[in-house]
Amino acid sequence: EDRRVDDILATLIGTIRLQIARTGALVPMSRYTSAWMRDSYAPMRSLYKFGYDREARRILDYMFYGSVQKGRISNSQWADKEYETLPDEPDWYANIPFSGRERGEGPSYYPLMFDATYRYGGEPNLLVERWDFIMHTLMGQGITDEVDREGLMYFSGDETFRIQLSSN
Repeated sequence: EDRRVDDILATLIGTIRLQIARTGALVPMSRYTSAWMRDSYAPMRSLYKFGYDREARRILDYMFYGSVQKGRISNSQWADKEYETLPDEPDWYANIPFSGRERGEGPSYYPLMFDATYRYGGEPNLLVERWDFIMHTLMGQGITDEVDREGLMYFSGDETFRIQLSSN
């Protein structure tokens, strides 16, 4: 046991927890008005691994509720929305395949987030309750031979990946 490692982990978890808005949205940068899928997955998973199940689940729920409200998958959700009442879930299967920037990035994180919730949060019923949505995120990406002869995920050219691409 190393107290320095324990201190660093406690500080990291504290930092993540401070970035969760009262709505449940994870907003890791100042002046951000949106909660992004790509910014939410790793912190959510870390919270689960360190026993902060409630905070982790709030992040997933917030992103899911935003999709229900919009009636579609989105890479980001407004960070200040209160989802006290929601419309009925849309027919998720009617909205596939995805188009635009939502074809790869956003939907690819949802199955990972539900997996983390199942593995670390111990909530198997959530998979059953939201199964159509989860399948929607997988099926809608359009990774097929008809869409892409190489079977690759759509890449939007987002700035997040530019450093990695230029370093190859």
